[in-house]
Order: sequence, then C-alpha cells, then structure tokens
Amino acid sequence: MKIADILKDSNYKLTQFRDEYIEELEKSIFTKQLKSGEAPYIKCLVR
Repeated sequence: MKIADILKDSNYKLTQFRDEYIEELEKSIFTKQLKSGEAPYIKCLVR
C-alpha cells in the first residue's frame, strides 16, 4: 500500500519528504481486518 493512496482524499501532501523516506515508511505499512473492512497501520517509529 502506498502512502499517497492513504492520503489521496486529504489535504496532506508528500512533497515535503524525500522519496527514500517515503519508500522506507511504505515498507512498514500493514493492514488489519476490522468490522468495516481493512485499515492500514504503521508501527510507531518513536517506541
């Protein structure tokens, strides 16, 4: 899953980040099955 897909209907843009940072973060995206469908998650990078 791409971060751009997650943010496509929002006011947020990825232009302020380097491509390599975006790619690294996209590698850590996983989905969880919820009652309403699948939702994207990312493990907290601070902890």
